[in-house]
Amino acid sequence: THRAATLEVSAIDVTVDVTGATDPSQATYPVTSVLTLVAREERTFIDIAGQVTSVLLNGAEHPFEDDEDRVWVEGLPVGQTITLEVRALAHYSRSGEGLHRYTDPEDGEVYLYTQFEPNDAHRAWPCVDQPDVKPEWTFHVIAPAGWVVSSNGVESASEVVDDSGAVRHDFTATRPLSSYITAIVAGPWAVIDGGTWSGGASDGGHAELALRLLCRRTLARYLDSDDVFEVTRAGLDFFHERYGVTF
Repeated sequence: THRAATLEVSAIDVTVDVTGATDPSQATYPVTSVLTLVAREERTFIDIAGQVTSVLLNGAEHPFEDDEDRVWVEGLPVGQTITLEVRALAHYSRSGEGLHRYTDPEDGEVYLYTQFEPNDAHRAWPCVDQPDVKPEWTFHVIAPAGWVVSSNGVESASEVVDDSGAVRHDFTATRPLSSYITAIVAGPWAVIDGGTWSGGASDGGHAELALRLLCRRTLARYLDSDDVFEVTRAGLDFFHERYGVTF
């Protein structure tokens, strides 16, 4: 409650490098979050369950205290818009919390996906991990060549970044979101296109929502995508009618 009252976070820009995910000896991955915020006090903390390597205030190295699942920073300019950049090594998960890494036993392919509810986003990247703080989020994911990568935003650009063929995927900024519903999904997924849902609510809005499913390749032949898309479309119809708010 105190942090929400003294810290106004307008945007978080996250870069996640999962190029080492296919190497089982790599337990961690580099991640950087740049938070744009206004602090009402000189001291605050950012949530991150990982090894913090550096903190930059407005682009300059800044002292910090790494305290378990928090990194504390002091000497913040009060009442000014600043950037606080936190660089860390976060851990791949095998428990379904944070950034989960799964190796398919049938073909050996590696798949990544996030699961944060209620407050596990800080296991994957530095953030203010509480639902009443809702910044805009922008994600960048560096992943092995040939991987399908998805996030909350729409992919806006991709480019090869090194000799290994690794690709950086850039996504558009989101609307204001709580940390626990941010997401990335990465791996050699099978992709099933579900077309577009079109509609709106009584607020007068209109949405064109592209639908697709991602599935491990070895399970694609068992996936009843028609049923999943039918239920999804029915849900979008139902909640638009009941809530009166366009998605």
